[in-house]
Amino acid sequence: MGTQPFYARITRPLFEAFTRLVFRVYCPLTVVGRENLPPLPFLFCSNHASHMDSVVLMAASQQRFRNFGLLAADDYFFSSPIVYRCFSCLVNLIPISRTPSAASLHRTIAACQEFLNDGRHGLILFPEGTRSVTGQIATFKRGGGMLSFRLGIPVVPVYIDGTGRAMPKGRFLPSPRRIRVNIGAPVFPESPNGHGHGVAYDNIVLEARRRIDAMRESSAG
Repeated sequence: MGTQPFYARITRPLFEAFTRLVFRVYCPLTVVGRENLPPLPFLFCSNHASHMDSVVLMAASQQRFRNFGLLAADDYFFSSPIVYRCFSCLVNLIPISRTPSAASLHRTIAACQEFLNDGRHGLILFPEGTRSVTGQIATFKRGGGMLSFRLGIPVVPVYIDGTGRAMPKGRFLPSPRRIRVNIGAPVFPESPNGHGHGVAYDNIVLEARRRIDAMRESSAG
């Protein structure tokens, strides 16, 4: 992670308190399946339609926001000092490349491992790689499975409904909408069983996607 702004000690608690108030009054948040959450550390993986999604996941967990690190696209959140400072004063950011190389993956894994070292932190990753503008869920990238396997932590699949209507891509302030979070049973990394690590990564991602699709269908029904 980059150097945190000195004022983050003030801005982050204020942002968390304000956000929790928003989810009680302005954009009422309903959480289903919270009992599925394992103890920290774990990796949240969900669909992605809004910048609200990361704070929705943190609020839904009932953990302090400081306990989570958001895997954030380095070309968006880290390329501009202004953008980085604006977001890092609110949440923990860990850079990840949307076009990863061996070197960038190594840096991301090392940063995640450092963040998780005390055993009381978790990670948030949006495996589509970008926000959806249609509400459809794009293909999941392999990164979530790789991080789960390499870090030895479970993936918690989540389906978020409502944030894309409250604050879609291109909108900077939310409109009042109800938001619902469905938390699925965790997917634990397993031994490759003679197959390559890539197969193990893919199996984690595919199972997480299957559970998210099932929650989406159940929510729609």
